[in-house]
Amino acid sequence: MSALIVLFWIGTSPAAWSQAWTPSKGEGDISFTYFNLYTADHLTGDGHAFPAGKIRLTGLTQSIDFGINDRLAFSFGLPYGFGKYVGTKPHALPIDNGLYHGTLQDFRLGMRYNLLARPLVLTPYVTSTFPTHEYLHFAHSAIGADMWEVQLGVAVGKRLDRWIPNTYLQGSYSYGIQEKVLNIRPNRSRFFLEIGHFVGKRFTLRGLLSAQVTHSGLDFPEDFKPPRDATNPIWYRHDQLGRIDYLYAGGGFDYALTPSLAIGANVLRTAWGENGHKLNLGLTTGISWHFRMPWARPQLALVQNQNDTQQSIWRNQSALLVPAGCHH
Repeated sequence: MSALIVLFWIGTSPAAWSQAWTPSKGEGDISFTYFNLYTADHLTGDGHAFPAGKIRLTGLTQSIDFGINDRLAFSFGLPYGFGKYVGTKPHALPIDNGLYHGTLQDFRLGMRYNLLARPLVLTPYVTSTFPTHEYLHFAHSAIGADMWEVQLGVAVGKRLDRWIPNTYLQGSYSYGIQEKVLNIRPNRSRFFLEIGHFVGKRFTLRGLLSAQVTHSGLDFPEDFKPPRDATNPIWYRHDQLGRIDYLYAGGGFDYALTPSLAIGANVLRTAWGENGHKLNLGLTTGISWHFRMPWARPQLALVQNQNDTQQSIWRNQSALLVPAGCHH
């Protein structure tokens, strides 16, 4: 089975396209995020972990989130990833030869519209993911599944100051419509939950949960009969056809360097899973810059208080949470 990038790209954090909050008209964020994902175990259909070599995926993703108006936002993301497999059971050579191999992965477009701001923030969204080119997916170290997907979802968020000062909660649900492969369309439901707390003027801590349920697909090993090599069309596409379910847990932080510049990081790992890879450690870290176009609303003079700095962190966190695509 190959890598984890699609999984991280679309399901492990409230990336810009699935945020409940939207940028103001004419404002946006540009971010660069480094990701480093490590797995030492594969998973069977009943959740049993077994060794089949070690995989390291690393790379950089660039993303933009922009407010067309105060309710409608547009987002774009594109990762460049490198994969390396070290083990005795390569799928394909030379890509699984123990060295890093890299390429562009899947570009992603998203639109979301804020329907409600009170008593909670409610924002439906639609996103699409398409491969930048026809890359190799039959490899442990492959950087993607080479499939298109359309997601329909809704995000919800709320400040919890009434009960817990300086704290927020947000979550999302999406239904992903996958490309059909060998007459199988492994559509997926994804869930995300985040709770964050502002610590002082510049620092934010957060806890993260992410889950996926696949509504069709094949289980390993019973649905993948020998021979398990490139001559078997089902095995050749096992990353595309697998019924991959997971629960990830982790946390992260953001730090506002200025009202328009923030840095941050997240750590995630598999708490439970069936099929695919067990994520032993997933790390993302990045930097985000908030910008304003000439037609943005006039900005009031900045007041150096806690609310202003927290608003800076709030704006930038969506970009820093983008973990840069990888597949499972």
